[in-house]
Amino acid sequence: NLDFVVPLDTLSISDISSIVGIKSLEDVNFYFNGISDVTPLTKLPNLKTICLDYNYITDISPFANLNADVIE
Repeated sequence: NLDFVVPLDTLSISDISSIVGIKSLEDVNFYFNGISDVTPLTKLPNLKTICLDYNYITDISPFANLNADVIE
């Protein structure tokens, strides 16, 4: 079991749909990006912490049934 951290903050990321393939992902940090659709994160069953400050998210309803700490 390999744990690693990849900083994804301040990279002007707007589309996170490709992240759904990383099922073992536990923590994501997307501070200061251009994300508006967070739906792909709901397909990651092992997520524990999601950091999304300073993005373009207007709808957080996809997180309603997610068992993770969401920091907005």
